[in-house]
Amino acid sequence: MKVIAACRHDKTRAASIRILAEMGLSAHQARSGQHAAEMLETCTPDVILLEADPSGREMEACRKIRTEQRFTGMIGVWVKPPYSAAEWLNNGVNAFLHHSSDDAVLITTMRSLLRTRNAERELAAAAEKIDRLQDALLRAQQEFHQFALRASHDFQESSRAITIFSQLIAEQRGASEDREREYLHHVAAGHQRMRALLDSILLYSQSASDHAATYGMVDLKSAVHGALKALQPAILESGARVEADPSLPVVWANLPRLQQVLQCLIANSIAYRRADRAPEVHISGGGQPAPGEWLICVRDNGIGIEKQYHEAIFAPFKRLHGREIPGSGLGLAVCRRIVEAHGGRIWVESSPEGSTPEGSTFSFTLREGPVLH
Repeated sequence: MKVIAACRHDKTRAASIRILAEMGLSAHQARSGQHAAEMLETCTPDVILLEADPSGREMEACRKIRTEQRFTGMIGVWVKPPYSAAEWLNNGVNAFLHHSSDDAVLITTMRSLLRTRNAERELAAAAEKIDRLQDALLRAQQEFHQFALRASHDFQESSRAITIFSQLIAEQRGASEDREREYLHHVAAGHQRMRALLDSILLYSQSASDHAATYGMVDLKSAVHGALKALQPAILESGARVEADPSLPVVWANLPRLQQVLQCLIANSIAYRRADRAPEVHISGGGQPAPGEWLICVRDNGIGIEKQYHEAIFAPFKRLHGREIPGSGLGLAVCRRIVEAHGGRIWVESSPEGSTPEGSTFSFTLREGPVLH
């Protein structure tokens, strides 16, 4: 490691150079702080040692080294009482040495400065590595999003052709061809499942890529209202009763994404209902599991979920009931990505049918306001 020792007094400078060399450091001599500043054009030291003077020229040289030349290493200064510690510190000094100090003090101070310098370098390297990883992750997310968008477009274009020509064949073959009409019906049904799956994959790819500018203070009642409006046909068909607490909180969120989470959870409550009763869904919010967080819960009286599946159901394409209940297997995975993109977490507490209590409660947290950096 390199050190520049800038001392006006030859004796002090020579003694310092000797001690620094004995420490295994590459020591360079400078006649003054101004000379040290000039040496920075060809030398990049880890530590610069200056010497205070009554005229203030060395303090000015220190200011120039730190602010104008953007020196990021450590600066120590020899001083004699009385001295203005605050002014030196304001100009970027890291440590003081008294002229009367012995060699051990210089050695100890240098070791402290070098340890600090090493720690700063390691932190800078770690921060740079994190920045590179974040950039790579962002590029990967963007590439995946574009891939999913293109794939969804191409697949849907092909699937539309399948549907159209299947319908044309059915119309031209006549009503007597029952078996062929059945086969064509299966083709159309498979096409519909494929389109639903592609839509879900596209939604999954987009669910964690929203820009920060799309977030704001959202009244949870607005998100619930939007979800219920979208689910109105399913609610009417199933006879479901969906209620929400009158005093739901205002949260920091992206409104369309939050509505997607609520819509998925309510739709699941309707889909996984018990055969002997109409679905009942209750939405509550307001508890604070941690400072700065709101807790939102969606509780139902459905068939419930075995405990060993409480984590697995959030994995993409995980389906506990095969094709008995329609769906792509991505709904809860999308919910988790959206909630985590909001800085929250989501989980389920549930008991299977026949247990007490019955039904499931999906809980997730959201921030009560933006994170200030």
